Amino acid sequence: MPGLIVKVYDKELIFQERLGGTETDEEGAFSVVYHLEFFRELFEARPDIYLKVTSKEGKTLYSSKKAVRCDAGRVEVFDVKIATAE
Repeated sequence: MPGLIVKVYDKELIFQERLGGTETDEEGAFSVVYHLEFFRELFEARPDIYLKVTSKEGKTLYSSKKAVRCDAGRVEVFDVKIATAE
């Protein structure tokens, strides 16, 4: 689904503003890049991340908050499926 807003959050909300967001492309794909050195300012751990997908109007369509990726690695792949109304 193109044109959706994807935001990546830190579970502890310590680095919420630094993780970022993006919009899905015409094929529904997205990529968010953040830099691990931001997390080393306070400690040596990697972030515990989740993502939220919303419509442009702000309606939440998907959240992975109940399935947080602990100690997120250099690359994390999320396969998000959103049912469309028919």
